[in-house]
Amino acid sequence: MNDRFKIGEIVGMQWFLYKCHWEATDSLHSLTDWSFPLTEEFIDSLIGGWTESSLLYSRMAEHPLWEQIGRSFVHHYYQQFDLDRNQLGTLYSDTSCLTWEGQPFQGKAAIMEKIASLPFQKIQHSITAEDHQPAPDTCVLSMVVGQLKVDDDPVMGFHQLFLLKNDNDKWICTNDMFRLALHNFC
Repeated sequence: MNDRFKIGEIVGMQWFLYKCHWEATDSLHSLTDWSFPLTEEFIDSLIGGWTESSLLYSRMAEHPLWEQIGRSFVHHYYQQFDLDRNQLGTLYSDTSCLTWEGQPFQGKAAIMEKIASLPFQKIQHSITAEDHQPAPDTCVLSMVVGQLKVDDDPVMGFHQLFLLKNDNDKWICTNDMFRLALHNFC
């Protein structure tokens, strides 16, 4: 998987976001960690053009392409975080930004230093809901709501937002914002 999260490759198509819809052109682009069968029906659907009401839906999964990318990334991120969070560096670049509970970090080294310094031995994430949207510059915006359990502490809610960008045929997280869902009632 080289040094960044690589979500597979589809030859012959480059995706660009323009006014909330995707258009196909003739280049190489990484899309998902799993292979897409390039059926004639799928390719014909790409050539037909898109309107805002018919955003690119993959006929294989009946979900928009950006949702497939977002879901794949989110699943990989939390699986890796729960197993060995020190391996998350492959998902960030030297220009990535993280805001953790209001504290900003910039660059892969600073982000990984923060993640490695978190004061727990084990963690388990459970995703309650996730939403994904296409964003300018062929990016994918992913919002996650869930619960986490660290060591022997009680379960806590959390929110996390990712901005994913394709960089050199690999999907990386350019922006990451995390907050625990804690509420104080007076």
